[in-house]
Amino acid sequence: MTPQGNKIMSHEPVIEKELREFAYYRLAKTDLDGNPIEGNTQRRYFHHDDKEFGLLKFRIYSDQGEVDTHYEPDFEKRQSPGIYRIRKPEDSLLRRELYFAVVPCDDIDNMIVKRLLERIEELSKKQESIEIYEANAVVVRSKRLSKIKQIEESINDIDKHQGGLTRNLGRVEIEIEDAEREKDEAKKEVKERRKELIEKEIEMLEIERKRLIKAKELLEEEIENDIGTLEEELVKLKNGWSQYRFKRRRSLINFAIREVRINKVSTHWIEIQVLWLHEEWGHEHMYYRRQAGSIKQWSSEEIAIVETHYATMSIIELMALLPDRTWHAIRFYAGQHLDLPKRRRQNRVLSISLDNSYSDMEFEKSKGISNNVSYANWEPLSLR
Repeated sequence: MTPQGNKIMSHEPVIEKELREFAYYRLAKTDLDGNPIEGNTQRRYFHHDDKEFGLLKFRIYSDQGEVDTHYEPDFEKRQSPGIYRIRKPEDSLLRRELYFAVVPCDDIDNMIVKRLLERIEELSKKQESIEIYEANAVVVRSKRLSKIKQIEESINDIDKHQGGLTRNLGRVEIEIEDAEREKDEAKKEVKERRKELIEKEIEMLEIERKRLIKAKELLEEEIENDIGTLEEELVKLKNGWSQYRFKRRRSLINFAIREVRINKVSTHWIEIQVLWLHEEWGHEHMYYRRQAGSIKQWSSEEIAIVETHYATMSIIELMALLPDRTWHAIRFYAGQHLDLPKRRRQNRVLSISLDNSYSDMEFEKSKGISNNVSYANWEPLSLR
């Protein structure tokens, strides 16, 4: 309230209340009224943006949400600490289990790099040698420069011609004025016709001058964005990749790839799409199987399904009701939390993988992927 008793209107919140309280009560020693918060000690949080993981950090996306690169040293007990996380648009940053899918950076990066080197190997085989390729590129650039020089000379000639015509036009206009004073209609008619022809020629020369300027700009653009430069640099990339440091490799990946998209297609399977900058390589995809699926809490609906059907329903039918749970996870939860394992003695011998969910089996069946296969071959995609 102001001294005059007027109420001051508050502005829109800068951050959401949930996020503000999450941050405040984990860092503050007192509440908003100044009362000490018992058992609360200050914590320090660190960013790991400079860690050497995530080659595709600036090129990776998903149709299922935002993809971020995260430092996670204990994920699947790997030496490499980086993971890519797909976060649903409506998720907050407060709970890890809200992430749609988590994939080790190395798994995706290594597949993309392997495919890139395969593509470059195909490219290098088409060329007799990098030296011949560079020599041809020099010839092409030389021809373009020669054409630009010719165009510049033509533009200069037009400028000079237009200048001469403009001077002639000025003289003709004076002669027309003289004919008008002398009341010589025949002479005036001839001079006006000459003026018309000069103006028409100036206009035609101007049209040609603009056409030449446009042609020059196109040639200069072709030189600046030389078609051969990408292929030349890609071949050099292959020869030096093993010696490059991480940051250099990330820069080269950015140079070769327009974008990578990862999408979860079943509990364990991830689709990887690559849109290459090299036009002949186009847009392609493959499927990769994660070792671990998403870790999430059992919902009340899932628990009710297990309690109701675990004792009587066949394994496949029960898994179909829990499409993202493996039989191993279902059996473990039933034994540890519901004390139900003795009811399924008839299912000790299984014809399915304990580590496959129903969505995994359906996906593998739809794509003709055999058991114990961790990835599928690259296939072309139509450009979007």
